[in-house]
Parts: sequence; structure tokens; C-alpha cells
Amino acid sequence: MSENQSVPWIKWEFSHWLGGKISRRPAIEQAVFINLQALIMKEGGPIELPDEDRLDMADRLHVDADDIDKAIDNLAARKIIENVGGELFTIKFLAEKMQSVEEIRERRRLAGARGGLAKASKCQASATETLASATNSLANASSVVAEPTREGEGVREGERELLKNKPKKSPQFKRPTIEEVTEYADSRSSAGNRKVDPIEFMDHYEANGWVRGKTAIKDWRACLRTWERGSNGGTGNRRPPDQHIGGLIQHGDAQAVTEIPF
Repeated sequence: MSENQSVPWIKWEFSHWLGGKISRRPAIEQAVFINLQALIMKEGGPIELPDEDRLDMADRLHVDADDIDKAIDNLAARKIIENVGGELFTIKFLAEKMQSVEEIRERRRLAGARGGLAKASKCQASATETLASATNSLANASSVVAEPTREGEGVREGERELLKNKPKKSPQFKRPTIEEVTEYADSRSSAGNRKVDPIEFMDHYEANGWVRGKTAIKDWRACLRTWERGSNGGTGNRRPPDQHIGGLIQHGDAQAVTEIPF
């Protein structure tokens, strides 16, 4: 990551915990591992563990500081965590996930910049069209006022013509938050529909700038309902579930085996 930024969430699979090397370590090492993950996510990158931080962690876990040092050494020896220089520690799996979040942020920033330029161009074209329409309407109103059938009727006709030709504004699309997507997906699932992974849904559309094909999305809820039917993305039930064998994951299509990252 170019500069450290806290990460509010990452995609987490239960199999990462139940099938990896960490699941067979003592309870104190698992507790230290969880604390290290939280600190790395908070700092947005590798962390140092000065004496005061180790003492604070020992106090939270109700153990001695020596137990914290021993747990960190054991995790590093088994490459569950990595020492990247001096007293800097990181977790390879977590660093990769955080890099993915940073890439999504950058794509969102670039998409927003492109969208701003397109919006400015569209507004300019709309203003030109509105001016032309207003000029035309005024000309029509003038011709009506020139020869009114009854007193004041020509003016009213001109006003109606202006209102008739006034451009209608289309509703502006607003990107949903992860909380909104999660809430809507849960409500649909509780109603008997197939569960859609809200993080996968967000990752997909943040990556492509919220478009379907070449068309900008107008209603993200309709897109999510399409995912429920498995016709436009989402993992759905299109392959058998993954099988966990020791520290490995054998995918349902039996074509690949992935090593669990920690």
C-alpha cells in the first residue's frame, strides 16, 4: 500500500481459521494472532511491538509479557506471521487482502473522476438544450400573445408551453454502502431467496465502475435480485462446495488445490 490506511473490513472465510496451521496452535498463540491482525488492520500495514504494546496485550489476555514474546517467536518460526525487518511484523495473507482493498479504493477514485468529467459535459449539453428549448418556447408564446382570442389567454398558453418543454431530470444513481447491501441481501434471504454474498457483490461492481455491460446501473437492488437467480454474477450454487484436507482447500471442481494462507 502506498501509505498506511486503516482497513474497515476484509473478506474472511471460516475455512481460513478452521483448516489452517493456526488452528493447531496453543490458545495463547491464537489469541496473540487475533490481536496482531486487529493492530495491522488498524495501522494499515506492518506494525512494531514496543514493550508498552506487549505489556498492554499481556494485560488484555491475562498472561505475562514473557508469554507474549514466546507466542510471537513461535508464530514467526512457523511463518504464520512474518518479521519484515527489525521489530516490524505483518501477516502475508492479511497484507494481500489489504492491498486488494487499496486497489478497490483507487479504482473508485478514478471512476469518480471520470464520472465527474462526464457529468460536467452532460450538464453543459443539457444547459445548451434547455436554452434552445426556452428560446423556442418564448417564440411560440410571443406568437400566441400577438393574437389572443380572449384577454390574458395568450399569456397562459405561453406559460403552459414553457412547462411542457421543460426537460425532466432523471434520478441520479447513488452507490450503496456495504451496510445497505448486507441489510438488503439478508432481508431477501430471510424471505426465502438465495443468499447473495454482499462483499462479493460490492467487489464486483466497485471494480467495473457500477456498470452492466456498457450501461450504467440505475438500481443496484435490481442487480442484487438478478444475482439471486445466478444470471449475472455471484458464486451461487454453480459448483460443489470446497473440501478441506488438513491445511489445504480442494475446490469443488477438483481442478485446483489451494494452500490455506496461514
